Amino acid sequence: MRTNNFRIAKLAAVFVTATVVGVGIGCVRRTERITVSPDGGVRIHVDLESKSLEEFTNGDASPTTSMGWKITHRTDSKKSAGPNEELNDEEKEYHLIADRAFAPGEELPDSFADPAKTEVELHTRFPTELIVEERRDATYYHFKRTYKARGFKQIPVLRKSLLNDEDDSFSDENIEKLTDEQLMNAISAFADFEAAKILVFARAAFLDVTPSAPQDAWLVAHREATTLLHDLDLRKLADMLRKGSNDEQAMAELAVEGEQFETDAVRAIKDALRGSGQYSAAQIDEFTKRYDRHKHYDEITDDLEDEDFDITVEMPGEIVATNARKVDGSAVSWAFPSEMFRFSDFDLMVTSRVPR
Repeated sequence: MRTNNFRIAKLAAVFVTATVVGVGIGCVRRTERITVSPDGGVRIHVDLESKSLEEFTNGDASPTTSMGWKITHRTDSKKSAGPNEELNDEEKEYHLIADRAFAPGEELPDSFADPAKTEVELHTRFPTELIVEERRDATYYHFKRTYKARGFKQIPVLRKSLLNDEDDSFSDENIEKLTDEQLMNAISAFADFEAAKILVFARAAFLDVTPSAPQDAWLVAHREATTLLHDLDLRKLADMLRKGSNDEQAMAELAVEGEQFETDAVRAIKDALRGSGQYSAAQIDEFTKRYDRHKHYDEITDDLEDEDFDITVEMPGEIVATNARKVDGSAVSWAFPSEMFRFSDFDLMVTSRVPR
């Protein structure tokens, strides 16, 4: 989910709207109940809850029938609709419910992404395993799921360093009260941030394609991209933004400006790489693909930013040990935000035993 404050929904529209605002528009709460049977079979019940149906088709991957999940949908509402009344989206909660049983020894999922339809590595990865160990005194069940770290670590740092002063300074209610200086400073900060993000993706693509290229080839491309930033007409953008606070058409024009800025910056980088003599036409094509892939990966990561996870695992027998904070008989639970695996892997672990 992306917040509705001015900092994200309005100012960020100046540069690469889709990148900042994210690919989804509603927060998802991810609830799973995983039941381990004494024979080693596993059943997983998933309930994805969102204010927006788009979250189930855009952004991070959701379970699908093509991956063997039984899918049902449910819509809840906070109130009952009267005669001839249609509830708005804010009054609805959409659920995507998925169930799947895994036979003893069957490989457990490490993602909801379908490799036949998308690149699995772009989406949330959670390798899951169950090891059944026979000892003299009992049968031991070792369950582990690891949410893999994701995202470009530089981007949150850039956001904090370049946009920290803008975080709490703006809202939809006070945009018209901003002084010209405040508005220009904010636009300049977001321009710096968006340019920095473009360079992060481009640098990653450059290293993917030519990891051993001399560094001056990259530095020349870097210089050409940053030159565009200095040529931006910030006053024009400020006027558009001032008008756009109450004008959807003006905001659409700002989005076009942002998309054009990114297009021009990436073109300048590719022209510089092409002109360096280090890049062939095929390598330029591969650079473009890699850039788009890194950008999409970050979009999904950004969209996950404020999503919540609630995972319960029910084990056979008695719990021996776990790193879960909640233990209720033979079931253990973890509740955590996606930030838990933003920079490093996050493990869910529990071991139980059934005496002989």
